[in-house]
Amino acid sequence: MTSMTTKLASGAVAAALTLGLGMSGAYAAAHAATPAMSVHKNFSSALASRYSSMAAEERLENDEADHAHFSAKAAMANKGLVVAPDSPTSRQIEDASHRAFATSAHAQLLTALGGDAPSKHPLVLADAQTSYDCYLQEAEEGYQLLYVQRCRTTFETAMATINKPTQVVAPKPAVTAAAKPIQNISFTVYFDFDSAALTQEAQPTLQQAIAEFKRRSNARVDIAGHADRAGSTEYNRALSKRRADAVANALSGSGVTSSRISEAALGELVTDVPTEDGVREPLNRRVVIVVSSE
Repeated sequence: MTSMTTKLASGAVAAALTLGLGMSGAYAAAHAATPAMSVHKNFSSALASRYSSMAAEERLENDEADHAHFSAKAAMANKGLVVAPDSPTSRQIEDASHRAFATSAHAQLLTALGGDAPSKHPLVLADAQTSYDCYLQEAEEGYQLLYVQRCRTTFETAMATINKPTQVVAPKPAVTAAAKPIQNISFTVYFDFDSAALTQEAQPTLQQAIAEFKRRSNARVDIAGHADRAGSTEYNRALSKRRADAVANALSGSGVTSSRISEAALGELVTDVPTEDGVREPLNRRVVIVVSSE
């Protein structure tokens, strides 16, 4: 994996994975349903985007178990549900030093999740949680040591930011009205059937997203491409990738910094309107653009 996992959306999914993919009992037990709603919308939104990217990467590596796992966590976060980090015992990690770090990192993460980090550092905390889950997954596989270290470094960097001591500054004069924090904002553009070409109707929405990016400091853009359920799963994933690329190219061509754009191709995994397989649905042929501030 090149980027930086709460639990499966239902006990039925966990059971299916356990039976069909040969997961350990501890791993399956770690993926029971978590129905509680989160009060931290920015944190949940960031988790959804990052877990979606992780799921897409596991699909490309033909790792169906972890693709299903991260997809389920993305779907839960997208619904605003509480998504917890995986337990360090949910993975069969042979290396003792990796197990020790996983236990320590899990404790640090739970402390941050129970404090004010979800509201003060939602994007950084999302990086910490997903890179921790990434570390567990890569450490269990045990053969991509560069990825193991990369996940660990991302986790440690994020936690250092979260735990940075607050500087004491002189109080500022009182103002009559406090400025409201800038919230994450999402935009959605839609596509014609079996097409990745941007329509004229999409242009005003793209211009709004570009303006939102430019008015923020340290802004970032997360792009998620989607498809309806007409066509095969693999074809729809590729089609959603072309749609995400089209939006990313349009944004970067209008002043949005390319290095501040992240993409995920979700195919038919997360539909806006549930349908049977093979059904065309215009509202599912979309790209979701989330503009946020770090």
